[in-house]
Amino acid sequence: MHTSVLSALLLAAGSSALTLKRGDTCQCSFTLSASGDVTGPVGEDSEGEVLEGSKLTAAKFCLNGDTIVDSKGNSCLFTPPTYVLQCDAGGQASTGFSIGCNGELSYNGQTTFYECPNGIDDEVNLYSKPDQGTKCGKVTFTADSCHAQCTTSKTATPTPTPPPASTVSVTTTVTVTNTVSNCPTASPTCPMELPSDYQYPHLIVPVDSSKPSTAAGTSYFGQVSSTISTIFNFDIPQSYSGKTCELWFSLPTQAQLVTSSFTLSGSGAVDFKSLSGVATESTTSSNAPGVASDLGQVTVAAGNAYKVASFSCPAGKAVSYEMSAVGDTALKYFQDYNPCAIGLWVIPN
Repeated sequence: MHTSVLSALLLAAGSSALTLKRGDTCQCSFTLSASGDVTGPVGEDSEGEVLEGSKLTAAKFCLNGDTIVDSKGNSCLFTPPTYVLQCDAGGQASTGFSIGCNGELSYNGQTTFYECPNGIDDEVNLYSKPDQGTKCGKVTFTADSCHAQCTTSKTATPTPTPPPASTVSVTTTVTVTNTVSNCPTASPTCPMELPSDYQYPHLIVPVDSSKPSTAAGTSYFGQVSSTISTIFNFDIPQSYSGKTCELWFSLPTQAQLVTSSFTLSGSGAVDFKSLSGVATESTTSSNAPGVASDLGQVTVAAGNAYKVASFSCPAGKAVSYEMSAVGDTALKYFQDYNPCAIGLWVIPN
C-alpha cells in the first residue's frame, strides 16, 4: 500500500459552492480535470452522465468517505453492464474512491480509466473498463482539492516468508504518553504523533464470515462488525533485529483528523490476534491464516491511542494481525498517517 494514496481523504474545502438536495451532505468538494486522448474539464449533463471535453464546464462533486455525489446529492457510480460513470438519484454509489496527495483520483486502487467518444463534438463518456466503444483511450483524473500535501514516506519490500509463532506479551490499553524516545507521543491536537521510525500496513484485507468464500481484495479501510474483521500485513525491516516492537492502535476524534474519517458504534470493544501466516489479496474468511496468539481486547474510544502488545520484532519477516469486533461494536476508518494518525501501527523500541 502506498502512502501517497493513504494521504488522501476528506480535507474539508469549498463545500459551500454546492447546492445539495439529496442527503444534504458534503465532506469535501472538488472539480476534476482529465488527461488523455481528450483532455479537459469533467462535467455532467442533465441526465447525470459524467462527461469530459474541452468545451464543458467543470462540475462540482463531493467526496463523502469513499463515495462521490454530484452537486444535486445524486450518487455517482460505474453503472453495469458498460460501467459508464454517471450520477443517479436512485443509484447505489460506487465505493472505493480516494484522492492521492498529488490530486490523482483512484477507484479501489485503479487510477487509469477509459474515455470513449459519444458523437458530440469532442465529448467523451467515462468508464472503469476498457473497450466500451470505438476509438477509446486511457485517461487519468486530477482533483483540484480534497487532498493533502505530499510528503516523503518510507517503504519496505514485502517478503512472502510467514512469521514464526512467537510469545507475545499482552499489555492493557493505555493513553499515549511521551516516556520513551521512540514511542508515539500525544499532543493537545492528536492522541498519537508517530515517531520517525514506524511501520504502516502494506496490505489491508477485510474478511466477511457471512461471505466466507468471497475475497474482498485490498482496502484502505480498517473495519469490524458482527461479521467483518480486518487483517493487516506489516513488513518488518531487517534493521529491527534485536529490538522490541509494539503494536499500537490510534483513534483520534473527528475534529483532530484532516484527511481521514471514521464511524464507530456500540461498545467499542475489539479483539486483536497475531496470525500464523500472511494474508494476500485472495484471503477470505474461510482460508484466512490461523491464530498464533490472541493479543487481547481493547475498548476503543475517539481521542485515544492504545498499546495493544509488545513482542520481539520479527525482523525481515512479513506478519499479519487481525482486528475483530466484540459484541455490538461496528467500526470503519480510513487508515492514514496524516495529521492525525489513525489506525494500526508497528513501532520499534
